[in-house]
Amino acid sequence: MFHFKHFSLSDENVAMKIGTDAVLLGAWTKVSGALKILDIGTGCGIIALMMAQRSPARVDAVEIDAGSASQAAVNTDLSPWSDRIKIINSSIQDFSRSCPSTYDLIISNPPYFSNSLKAPSPKRSLARHDDSLPIHQLMLAASKLLLPGGSLNLVFPWDSTDTWLTEAGNLDFHATRLTRVIPREGKSPGRVLAEFRKELCPLTESQLLIRSRDGSYTEAYKALTADFYLGL
Repeated sequence: MFHFKHFSLSDENVAMKIGTDAVLLGAWTKVSGALKILDIGTGCGIIALMMAQRSPARVDAVEIDAGSASQAAVNTDLSPWSDRIKIINSSIQDFSRSCPSTYDLIISNPPYFSNSLKAPSPKRSLARHDDSLPIHQLMLAASKLLLPGGSLNLVFPWDSTDTWLTEAGNLDFHATRLTRVIPREGKSPGRVLAEFRKELCPLTESQLLIRSRDGSYTEAYKALTADFYLGL
């Protein structure tokens, strides 16, 4: 069981365990004005819970793996925001074809590994590799479900930034915020936090350093995650 400041959750039955990527994305994403939020690939439900903590919005959370969806449902039912979070066991492709709803904020920590060695567990491969959710299909689903003026928020590897930006542009998404995440001082960026919109807006770029050379968390990282992590 993982304990955050305002909720606790388990990832025992989930293929992809709780990690820094999800927490960073959930804390970094702008939620002001959001009334309906969609979390694609919720896993154990951590990002859905973070969205509910940070906003008054209703949150739909889609998860293709039945075991993960079940775990997410348990976690969200035990949270203070159970009346505002709905877990849906479905692929986002099927959900986007049948869902009549649209959202003013879509968020996803997607499976983004391509052409790499797959995990022995089929469930873990499903959660980590993009076979079941290629970039284009994720962007296409988001394009169908996003309201005008809404934003799509993602985290992906730094070295695949050009691919993500190209796929986004093919569906008329424009990057409006990009934050390079550097795991430790002196290292190269490992991840990118990205906000996309359909409207043309100036692009804001920044970087976030997680740890200093001595291994301590930076003040910027502590400030970003202060509402969630205990002890920061």
